[in-house]
Amino acid sequence: MFLEDCPLRVDAIAAALESGDTAALVSSAHMLKGSAAYLKALIVRGHAADVEQCAREGRTADAAAAFDKLRDAIDQLLPELHKLDR
Repeated sequence: MFLEDCPLRVDAIAAALESGDTAALVSSAHMLKGSAAYLKALIVRGHAADVEQCAREGRTADAAAAFDKLRDAIDQLLPELHKLDR
């Protein structure tokens, strides 16, 4: 489920950042944080939490910076998960 859901959440976060939709940003980051926590993907969870917290505080530039770190962590995680999914 994470393999299918994660790219959708990443796209939703990117769209929310681009449009300035703070509520959608908080929601999408929160959902991704929960999914990552379930998998014990703690680095991804931590970066998603940072995006969520920055968005809640109205710090959009910081949320965008945290999102860059989140994407990097996801880019490292997904290939490993794909290996396990075979």
